[in-house]
Order: sequence, then C-alpha cells, then structure tokens
Amino acid sequence: MMESPKDANQLIAFFDRTGATALVAAGSIEFLPALYLLILHRGEIPGLIWFTWLIPVALFLIALLPALRRKRATVQAGAGLLFLLLAIVIPQSYGPGWIPLPFSAFAVAFGAAFTLTVMPALTVVALAALLNLIAVLHPTQQMILAAADLAGGAIGPIFILIAAPALLGMANSWRRAARIADENSRQIESAAAGSYRAVQMQSARTSVDRRIHETVLNTLNAIAQGGAGRGDLLQSECRRDIEQLELGALPAQEVTLGALVGESVMAARLVTPLIDVTVDVDYLLPPQSAGALRDALVEALRNVERHAHASHVEITGGQIAGNLEVIVRDNGRGFAEGDTERFGLHNTIKASLAAIGGEATVDSSPHRGTVITLRVPIVVAAELQVPASPVIDILLDSVRPRVLLFAPAIFGLVMLPWIAGGLGANTVAFALGFLVFLACNLALATLWATSWRLPLTLLTLMAGVSSYAIAYADVDTCSAASSVHWIINSVAGGIGLVLFAAQRYWWHWLILPVITAAGLVLAFGLPTNCRAVPTMSLVVTVVYMSAALYLMTVLFREFDLRRREAQSLWAASVEYQAEIERQITVTSQWSRVSASTTALLKGIASGDLSADELSVRERASTEESQLRGMLGMERLSNSYVWRAVLEIVEEAAGRGLSVDAAVISVPTEPRPISPLVRELLSTIVLSAPTRTVSIRLFVDEGEPEVLVTAPRNVMEAAWTQVDPQHAPVHDMHAVRSGVVLSFAELSAGQMMLSLRREKGSVNV
Repeated sequence: MMESPKDANQLIAFFDRTGATALVAAGSIEFLPALYLLILHRGEIPGLIWFTWLIPVALFLIALLPALRRKRATVQAGAGLLFLLLAIVIPQSYGPGWIPLPFSAFAVAFGAAFTLTVMPALTVVALAALLNLIAVLHPTQQMILAAADLAGGAIGPIFILIAAPALLGMANSWRRAARIADENSRQIESAAAGSYRAVQMQSARTSVDRRIHETVLNTLNAIAQGGAGRGDLLQSECRRDIEQLELGALPAQEVTLGALVGESVMAARLVTPLIDVTVDVDYLLPPQSAGALRDALVEALRNVERHAHASHVEITGGQIAGNLEVIVRDNGRGFAEGDTERFGLHNTIKASLAAIGGEATVDSSPHRGTVITLRVPIVVAAELQVPASPVIDILLDSVRPRVLLFAPAIFGLVMLPWIAGGLGANTVAFALGFLVFLACNLALATLWATSWRLPLTLLTLMAGVSSYAIAYADVDTCSAASSVHWIINSVAGGIGLVLFAAQRYWWHWLILPVITAAGLVLAFGLPTNCRAVPTMSLVVTVVYMSAALYLMTVLFREFDLRRREAQSLWAASVEYQAEIERQITVTSQWSRVSASTTALLKGIASGDLSADELSVRERASTEESQLRGMLGMERLSNSYVWRAVLEIVEEAAGRGLSVDAAVISVPTEPRPISPLVRELLSTIVLSAPTRTVSIRLFVDEGEPEVLVTAPRNVMEAAWTQVDPQHAPVHDMHAVRSGVVLSFAELSAGQMMLSLRREKGSVNV
C-alpha cells in the first residue's frame, strides 16, 4: 500500500523548482542587462573587456550540467560574485558604463537566498554587499551606480543587507512549513489509510456476522426448536441460506443499478404474478455499496413474498440529489405502524444500508400496500480523501513569511529620512503616504485569514500608487533621481504580499501592470538625462515581481494539480488493497459456516432430510452451538446449563485453573439450572488441580446431559460437601432437586459424573 505521495510530489521537493526559477531570475538580472549594453556600445568598449562578462557567464552555464546539479546553486552564486569582482579589479580604460552594479549585486544575493542554506547564503549576501560598497568607494568606467556620492551609493549595500536576509528568512520559513506539511500529510495519510482499512474490515466482519446470524444461525435455531408444520418454509429458508453462502464466497464487484435490481429480483425468487421494473439511471456502484444495496433489496423483496400477499410489485430506481434510490411498491395487505421490525427492516435492511451511510424508510397501512424506499449515497471509486491545503496557504500560514514578503518596504522605512529628503517640498507628504503603505502591508499580513483580506489588498495597492503620485509632484530635477530609484525599489518590491493576497481573484493579473505603469510615470517625471537608473530599477523590480507571479500562478497551481493526482493514485491504491483485504475477510468470515452445516442445510433444502426428525433437530442444535462459538456468541446460547458452565470456567480461570469445557450439542429449549448442579460443578472445578477436569454438554434423546470427569478424590469431596449424608460410590445413582446424578469409576484415580434432568422436572 502506498502510504504517501511519491517523493517528487512532496511539498519540500517544490523548492527545487522554486530555487531553479530564482536562479534563472537572478542570472537574467546579473547578465542580460549588461549584455544588452555591451552590444549597444560594442564599438566604444575594448574587446578584451568582454571577458569580464564571458568568464562568469560561462561558469554560470557550466553549473547547469546534470553532473553539477547538487552544486549548481553554489557555483552560480560564485559566478555572480566573480562578475562583481572582475568589474572592480579589471577596470575599463574608456567607453560608457555597461554593468548596472547595484542590480547585479542584489541579484546574486536574491539567488543565494532562495537556493543556499542559511550560513552559505548569508556569506554570499555579505560578500555581495561588500563588493557593492567597494564599487561605490572605487568606481570604474564600466560601472553604473545608483548614486555617485557615498551617501547615496551606500544605500545599495544597505538594501542588500536588509532585503536579502529577509528573503532568506522567508525561504527558510517556507522550507520549514513544507517539511511540517509533508510530515503531517504522511501522518494523516497513514492514519486515514489505517482507519479506512480498519473500517472496511470491521464493516465486512459485521456485515457477514449479521448475515450469518440472520440466515444460517436463525434457520438452525428454527430447525432445532422443531419444524413440525413448517417444512416448506424451512426448505425455502435453507435454499436462501445456501445462496447466501455461495454469494459470500464470490468476490465483490462493481455493478450497475439496473443489473443489481435484476439480480435481486432473481435472488428473491419472486412468484408474484406481475412485476414491473424501471431504472431511470444506470449508475455504476462500487462493490461495497452494491453489496449492501443488494442485501437490503433482496430482503425487502423476500418480505413482500412472505408477508404481503401482493399481486403486483413495482420496483423503480433512480437518482435523487446525491443519493441512488430504489423504491419497492406492492399492493398487498400492508401492516400497521410499529410492525416494521417484524417486517425485517431493522436487522437486515436498515443495518445493511447504515453500514455505508444509507437509509431505509417504510410507508404502510393495513390493506393499502407497502412502499419501501432504499437510499444509498453516490460514492465515487476514489472515496478515500485526504484534505490537502493549496501550496500558497501552507507557505503563508504564519505571519512571519508574510511580513518578510514585503521586506523591500521595510528597507524603505529604515532609509525613509534619506529617501524622502531627496524630494524637497513633498518630504513629509511622501513619508506619511509611505507609512500608510507599510501599515496596510502589516495589517494585511496580520489579518490575512479574515474578511479584511480583500479590502486591505486593495488599500495596499492604492497606497503604493499614491506614494508614487506624491513623489511625482516633486521630481523635476536630477537631484531626486536617487530617491526615485529607491522609492521604486521600496514600493514595487513591497507589493509582493499583495500579489499573493489577490491570487484567488481574476484581477490579480492587473496588479503588476498597474504598479509598473505607475513606476514608469514616476521615472519619466525626471529629466531625460537622469531617467536611466530609475527606469532600470523598475525593470529589475518587474522581473522579480514577474518571477513571483510565475511562481504563484504557474508553479503553485501545477504543483497542487500534481499533488492532487498523486493523492488520487494513493487513495485508489489504498482502496484497492482495502477491497482485497475486505474480500479476504468476507470469505474468511463465511468460511466459519462448516461443511457439515452446509450439508445439513442442503439436505433439508432438497428434501433429503426432514426437520421433523429428532436426529435432524439435534444435529441442527449441535451445528448452531458450534457456529455460535465460532461467532463468539457462546454467552448468548439459550442453554442455562452452558451459561452456568461458562461462568464457572471463567471463575476458575480467575484463580489460574484451566478447565476443558466444550458443548457437543445444545438443548433445544431453555431450562433453569438447579442450584445443586451449579454448586456441585463449581465445587469440583474449583477444588481440582488445573487441567484435570473436563465438562461436556450434549443432548441425548432430546434431553440435556452434562458429563464431568475429575479425580476421584475431588469428586467424592465435592459430593460430600454438597450432600454430606450420602457419599458417592461406584455406579451410584441419585436424584436430587429433579436432577439424576450417576457416578462411574473410570480408573483408579478418575471418576465420571452424569447429570440429567429427571422426567417431569423443570430443572436441569
């Protein structure tokens, strides 16, 4: 049995794909903008300087080889750091800048945060920030920096040191949530599978026990009690029991509703003159549902045949809401309210359907016929379901990863005095607007699972656009270019949580275009000669956001689909194994009806044996007793003697004594047990050494008899204690309290005692 989805469909495996996507995004930002500018200015840049781009790119691409899969993240992070280092140690002597260094540095940190473990990732982040700072302190010709001065240029390393560890924390929160979710899934699946199989096995055992009790056991009891005047009925009952035994040995199979109704009509052996069958929907029922509905329908039809005296039976089948419904109508004599138990509705019909969540109802009144309605739930083949939350719900289940998702906005808060200070007159207004944007993000992260999620999502988006609008009113000089660059990073980067919050709505695709358009308007509010860096910042941010959107809408949904498919296969596997075990259980349970019992039923069904013969009745009583023992129903026997024997044996077991007690055949009528018999048996059993007493109960010439063998000294002492005036001797007979006692010496040390009811006595 498959206890969990395959490893490839575990949630933790999802991070192999998210890491690969993060590396693709990081590599694109590291190398593609630089390649574009190299090609654009190829006539102005020395040819040898190309190697500062080609070498790290070659290393990045080599890491894609399957042999380096386990080292891919480390090698590609190293390629990014090498690119930054070469830009510093191999300066360009002339020509325009072509390396947007702050973006490349953050891209290296971004890739490391999503692919490396904590310490290696933090090391890469620190090195990326350090190389960015060195580049600000010692700029070279090929570098494009966010700001020429140290104060403005240092914001880049600060952004890396704040945003990248936040992304690392979020990624690790996701991994931890994924591991917990996978482990919980395994436990839930294992528990669900075990519970499902246990329910199926118990259902099978209960169903078969019920059917044996209602058929074979009741028939044996009826035979044992005397079948005079009931020969035809007993023959019919025996034939029915043989059918049940044969059906119980067959494997359960799927069957259509129409075929099931037809089989039930044949099995019930209806001889009613007119039978109409109409099935509106030929639904395919799974084995368990089909078996329960067949049992109930056959019993309902047999009751019609036995009791209704109808000339017309109408059977209709169809689908009502989420149930399949079979209705049996007859024009028979009906019965009064309260007689439904006599009609068999409780034991067989209702019990059969209740086992699968169905129900049976009856509507009848004297002389007006009867309507029996059987309902079973529509159960699909894969009925075992294990609830699985969508990936996005698992990864964002706690506040921490939700807060870390808008880490760039937190960076904006840290650097707010410097960023807002570059806007001139609108400093305070922008600061307040940005604080509102951050507060909306925090509220959204906190109230994620409430009805406030949608309004806060819209408010956060509006607050971000408003921050752009406030800044746009005061960016008419190049002195604001650095502030615009970091505003775009802070606001557009801080919109990540909004993207995830809105993923359940169709309009979530509009969020990224809206924030990009607003950012472009802000960047183009600057003079033409200082728009490059802010515009590039917006492009880079859009790449990050696009990657997040891709992960959210494509990877998440694809993984959810694959996981559902895996769980469906797992459920089907569990159900298949459970059905096999269930059928084995059914066959095993029915096999407790012995070959001799089957032969007895067949003999009566064929007329070869007569239920009126005493020997047949005694044989039926013996078979009933043995079958009750197999079913664990000894204490339910109608023999007071056997009940007393069992109670004494249990008392002896409590004292560590073992007694060989068995029932050969059970009396056909219940008789109260004499206090003398009980006291004598108890004294013998409790006085004898363990494993030295045997008790046998059987019927001789229609009368119960108990045979007890025990050590002679124990037998004599027990009798002396019960009846001090008469000591037992060889071949002694005595009558006490309506019980005939006979002692016989088996050997020098063993004695046998026979206890029989005196003719005319009511006691045993």
